Amino acid sequence: MPRLGELINAERKKDLQKVKAYFRDFKIADSLFEGRNLTLLNETHKLAFGIGILSSKFENVPEFAKPYISQLKSDAIQLISSVMMGNERGFKLFERSIVENLLRYIYHFHHEIEHHLLQIEPSRHKNFKELFEYLKNHPFFKDNSEVKRSVEILQSKYSELSRAVHTSTLFEMNMVNDIISLNRPISDLEKKITDLRTLSQHVVFILSSFHQQEYTTLSLDERRVVALLLTKQQKRKLSRLA
Repeated sequence: MPRLGELINAERKKDLQKVKAYFRDFKIADSLFEGRNLTLLNETHKLAFGIGILSSKFENVPEFAKPYISQLKSDAIQLISSVMMGNERGFKLFERSIVENLLRYIYHFHHEIEHHLLQIEPSRHKNFKELFEYLKNHPFFKDNSEVKRSVEILQSKYSELSRAVHTSTLFEMNMVNDIISLNRPISDLEKKITDLRTLSQHVVFILSSFHQQEYTTLSLDERRVVALLLTKQQKRKLSRLA
């Protein structure tokens, strides 16, 4: 019988096995289920699963803010398919989109009019430099230096991902000659794993801090899974809320 605090994590591992079985049905190369590519798959799955648990607790989210958190979850899920299809550029695109939708979600949470105007005139959107500044100065995080540090790290990461998505250099190009070429592990796996862990830590920490009240309603099992995505310092900061 699982120990207290391990039930949800056991479900997460079971769900990961289902994900692997799903992709094996596509007769994907065995190398994609091995070594560090398997580690990257596990990291993407942890992020998608953790955000799913966390966001399921969000109450009283305005209707006009819901599409942004839904898209953030969708981006995290699509990271998984990028790993299993060897889609390196798509992987970076979805990482970048996760950051963008975090910014949009927190901004539009308190900006209904701006959301509706955006649907009428898409060109009215705020640029991401403005959204990062909004996040840095958000009243919820006024005395939270740890959140501000996370925002700064994400802003730097976002700039790096933007350069990669727009292929600023030859090194960042992801060229294939045929569809079969996609059926291989993404290159530079160690960096991809490290970078994804960094992104996951700060996205989940900012979301948890923004929804402090909902975070405290997580069960021990649920908190254990979310904690897999956080640094020790972030866990200590959030533990003071619970």
